[in-house]
Amino acid sequence: MASKPRTALVFSEGVRHAYGSPVEGRWVRQGLGMQWYKIDAWTRKVGELKEEVKKMLIRAKGLVEEMIMIDEIQRLAVAYHFEKEINDALEHI
Repeated sequence: MASKPRTALVFSEGVRHAYGSPVEGRWVRQGLGMQWYKIDAWTRKVGELKEEVKKMLIRAKGLVEEMIMIDEIQRLAVAYHFEKEINDALEHI
């Protein structure tokens, strides 16, 4: 079975990336290079952590603790994962 040819992206020296600093040397990327089992493991871990945060938000003791948690979730820019739980908490105020 013949393997598929891999794509390669090569950027020359001195090319600036999104953060504005020059890229050192050459950057070559061939194919994905990431094993799918790692992606699956990370996806599972993200799901587990989201469930843990949801439980923490539901179990928060008192209004102040709920507000602190909601504030921290929003500051981390992950509030979109917990919209239902945040809305439920805010309705009880």
